[in-house]
Amino acid sequence: MNATKSGLLPMGLLPVGLLPVLLAFATPAVAETTGEAMRAFGIIGAWSINCATDMRQPCTDLEQCFPRLIFTTPMQGNSVREVLSPTTIAGKVFRNVAEIESATRVGADKISIMTAIPAASADQAVASPQGKIETWETVYLKSGDTLRVWSARQTDGTKIGVRDGFRYEPADGSAQQWRSTNQQTATLDKCLR
Repeated sequence: MNATKSGLLPMGLLPVGLLPVLLAFATPAVAETTGEAMRAFGIIGAWSINCATDMRQPCTDLEQCFPRLIFTTPMQGNSVREVLSPTTIAGKVFRNVAEIESATRVGADKISIMTAIPAASADQAVASPQGKIETWETVYLKSGDTLRVWSARQTDGTKIGVRDGFRYEPADGSAQQWRSTNQQTATLDKCLR
């Protein structure tokens, strides 16, 4: 039986038009950049429990002093996560800035963000930029215009801040064992600046 009469092609011969289609499927996908992943996920901007909190006003009730998370991706340079919080002193705002090393979408509702932050020692209230650096992976869960921390852990596994949406703390004051506080993480709203 002749291959051309049967509609089959001899091995090794492909129609010219089919080759680009097959090559398109064989080309590896290009991973999103950190900024692209953050923009596509919709995390860029400010998030808070109460977006009306004036960071410059003194914090007189710790239950009402809501911090603000701000995610930015500049045109040049690295993406940043900034935490702003009012203090007990009028006009003084606590500010912590962490460079985002990477961001990867994990499905439609989660994004994993890796940050390197200076670690505070036991005798320091605030971390020193010259000190040890800790790398943290934080997974954020987004639903519409709300955001929650779903998990937060040091990448070497020595510290856990959040797991499955619940806060964790050292058990018995030891940083070797971690236990759930049974408190869910706060739901943050997207702030309009």
